[in-house]
Parts: sequence; C-alpha cells; structure tokens
Amino acid sequence: MNPFLQPLRDLPPRARRWSLVLVLLCGGALGYFGFRTFASPLHRQYQLDFGAAQWIEPPEFAPVAYFRRQIFLNAAPEQAWLEIAATASFKIIINGHILGIEANLKTRIAQIYDVKQFLNPGTNVIAISVTRASYPGSAQLLVCGSFKEPGGRTGSFISDEHWRVTPKTGIVEGTEEWVSPLVQEQVWPNARRATILERPVHVTWVDRNPLLLRLPLSGKWIVAENASREAVFFTSVNAERARPETWIQVASSGSLDLLVNGKVITSSATFRRKEPKIQRLPELTSEPSEKEKIETTTPPPAVVSPPQNAKPPPSSSPSASPSATATPA
Repeated sequence: MNPFLQPLRDLPPRARRWSLVLVLLCGGALGYFGFRTFASPLHRQYQLDFGAAQWIEPPEFAPVAYFRRQIFLNAAPEQAWLEIAATASFKIIINGHILGIEANLKTRIAQIYDVKQFLNPGTNVIAISVTRASYPGSAQLLVCGSFKEPGGRTGSFISDEHWRVTPKTGIVEGTEEWVSPLVQEQVWPNARRATILERPVHVTWVDRNPLLLRLPLSGKWIVAENASREAVFFTSVNAERARPETWIQVASSGSLDLLVNGKVITSSATFRRKEPKIQRLPELTSEPSEKEKIETTTPPPAVVSPPQNAKPPPSSSPSASPSATATPA
C-alpha cells in the first residue's frame, strides 16, 4: 500500500470526498495562475501621474458639467499628450474633434491621449463634458497635459481655478456650439477646487504606457537610397531574455504596415488633417449707375418677324415720289 494514501484511507468517507474536492480546487487555481503567468499573461496596466493638477468642479452643485480651457500655440506641436480623470464618465473634444468617450460607473475613470494631430497654431479649445449620475455629488475633473513646439519650446496645462465650467451650455446666447473658439467664455463661471471626502482617491489605471507619449522622440528620419515612393525598412533586435514589456514608436510620411517576426502588428493609413472651415465673405458688388438702372428697367424692343407666306409691302415707284423744281426768277 502506498504510504501517501494511507492517511486518506483512515479518514471517514465524507471527509475523504471533501479532501479530494479541496485538492482539485487547489490544483485548478494553481493551473490557472500558471497559465496566466506563462502561457497567456494578462495585459499590463499603468497608473497615471497628474503631478500638481487639482480636482475641480462647478461652483454650485451640478452632476453634469461642461469644462473649457483655451491654450495658444505659435506653431503645430511636435509632441502633445493629455491625461484626464473624471467621475463616472466624460467626453473630450478638442477643436471640434471628439477624442474619446469613457465611462465606468461608481468610480473615477482615467485615460491618456495623444493630441498632437488635433492642436493647431493659434487658439485651441479643450472641452470636456463630465457626468456623475451613478452616485451623488458634483461632476469633478482632473487634467494634466503638455506640448512641445518646433524649436524646443514646451508648455503644460493642468486643471485649476482658471478653467471655465457651466452646468448648461445655454448660458451663452447665440448659435455657436459650446466647444467653439468663438464662444465668449469670459461669461462662464470659473471652476473651483473640488472637495473630496474619500481618502485616498482611487483612479482607474490605463492600458497604454504613459511613457510612450511623455518621453521625447529619439529616432531620426531615414529614406531609401533610390528615393522611391515605396520602401521596406527592417532591422533586427537581439532579445537575450524574455521581457515583460516591449514597445516601438513608428512615424512615416505615408501609410505603413508594421511586422514583427512576420506577424502584422498594425496597419495604418495616411492621416489627413481636416482643414478648418472658413466662412467665405460675400462678393463685393458696386452700386449701378443711373444709366445702368435705366437700361435694366427699360425692356428691350420686341422683334417681330413677318409670317413666312406674307407678301412684302409694295414699294413706291420713282414717279410717285415728290420732286422739287427750281423756277428761274
């Protein structure tokens, strides 16, 4: 008899069955964790760092709020990113482009965005609507972002009392949307620093590594020797050991396909920036002169063509025409 099975044979039948069930459960849990660790690991998540940003909210109680902030750029940025955290759900719009909509009831949802292609030279409007309908309290927002212009000039913006907020978009008269740069946001109330009762404040983690957007670009542009419109670039990387994370940033002047070990990682088409619509001014028209007014108001003479079978009118003979005679004195 196997000495390892002897203790089980000494147990009552009911205890023996429960022992077997416990062993199977422990084996299944161990197998699951081993599968998730080596065969199919879970996707890694990251915690965002908002730095000196402050949680802001409307000055009065409002579960739905619309936040605005204008930033000015001298040129199109080389790099720009934006981190957002809000209560329950939010929608971010930059210069009329919807970047994303996130929702997670009864928690503070967060996300990071690459906003480089949505920022233009001049005034840019960052508009964020926040809804807090899953649990009581005012809508709250946390923002941290940065941009880098050509030449090395950098700038940052965070959520503070300089942001504008309103519980309803109809506060501004007119037909302009609340996300438009033409809206006079000076009449909007300033946001205030939020009063947060729960400590610590838990914010959901994100799937994208924030270092991908925060770190400065280190690569250099390369071209093919024959300067063709289509080219294949490749390189090899020696992976000495398995790494928990590996990423690559790629930029191109046209559409591209990225393959790693023969597997297609991503395929993206060329992105064309949408040019802003500029309202055209009506064409200038000069005041018509008096002569032109008479010509336009007086109808042209009617031209009447004679019937095809009509006879031409009789012409007068030379003898019938009157003549003048001179009488000598």
